[in-house]
Amino acid sequence: MSKIGLWITSKAWLVLLIGVGMLGLAGWNAWKAAGDHAVAAQADLTTITGKVVQAGVMTVEHKRRRGGSWTERYYRLDVAPAAGGEVVKLRLPMSVSEDTVREFVDARIDAKYDATDGNEIYIGAADGKALISYEATKARRVAAAKARSDADGGGLVGGGFFLLIGGALGLWWRKRLLAAQNEEMPPPAAA
Repeated sequence: MSKIGLWITSKAWLVLLIGVGMLGLAGWNAWKAAGDHAVAAQADLTTITGKVVQAGVMTVEHKRRRGGSWTERYYRLDVAPAAGGEVVKLRLPMSVSEDTVREFVDARIDAKYDATDGNEIYIGAADGKALISYEATKARRVAAAKARSDADGGGLVGGGFFLLIGGALGLWWRKRLLAAQNEEMPPPAAA
């Protein structure tokens, strides 16, 4: 029994390290969500001035490779630039009130959006009236990232503590088994 126990507990340090790693990953996720890493800097935003030619609610179903799916809903504003050119499709999340979206319809808008992240509007004004501020968008995106982190972080923290405690108990048990084995061994014969 002691040989099997020693072999099993010889892996305890690995379990302990994996537990520490999981706790570190959970801490990193919480730190990343608490910051404004999910928000584009104002200097990186693209500016557009034009008229909203169409607005609506979009529902997109995304399928995962290994089965399952998730649905994303957002408001879409099609803006014809004042300088001419191709219509730009901008998005607003569903957390923006429907009344605010209605004020954009058939209005001349000035907006700053993130062209690298689905054209989401960060700053928006309709007919000179500011409707969406950068600070409100930043607060909303940070809160959404924090909510995602909180939903994912519970399993990491729980699993990390479980492995940390399991690894520590394994090392303690190994120490006891080695001490018992040393007591059972006869002293070396003197020559």
